[in-house]
Amino acid sequence: MDDALWQQLRPLLPDGCTPSDSLRDDLGLDSLSYVELIMQVEGLYDIYFPDDELSQMHTVLDLVQGVKRHLSPAMWLLIHLNSN
Repeated sequence: MDDALWQQLRPLLPDGCTPSDSLRDDLGLDSLSYVELIMQVEGLYDIYFPDDELSQMHTVLDLVQGVKRHLSPAMWLLIHLNSN
């Protein structure tokens, strides 16, 4: 997993969550909370998740990997430079 990206996303997630946690079952996100989280992440990184990808996003790790797939190279570099 991308540790720098994980550290940036952690404040948006409930305390104590792990990458393997289910967004809905373990974190208890209902439909509205899930949409709000996705919108926060999309706004933070200026990315967009297509609906078909969202339907496959079940865990925190899925979310982190989805963000990583959609980041521009410049944003990815900025995240990693800021983590050091």
